[in-house]
Amino acid sequence: MPEFDPKNGGGGLDAYRQAASDFMSGEGPEGSHTLYTQSGGMFRVQPGTGYFGYMNSSGTISTFFRPLDQDPFEYFIDQF
Repeated sequence: MPEFDPKNGGGGLDAYRQAASDFMSGEGPEGSHTLYTQSGGMFRVQPGTGYFGYMNSSGTISTFFRPLDQDPFEYFIDQF
């Protein structure tokens, strides 16, 4: 995501990791939507930023990105 690219003035990998953690923690940012899987995983999307993430039942974030080829909320719904 360009906002984390140091070439664009972003904070790099550390900023990306922090943003992923902030995004997936707690109830999520204002305007975000969260759905849980039967196995305890969690999908989250924030339409305003386009961020999408997945965290497994152990609390490991395995996905944090912005879908570019599909509406983020539609992508979120398609996971189910």
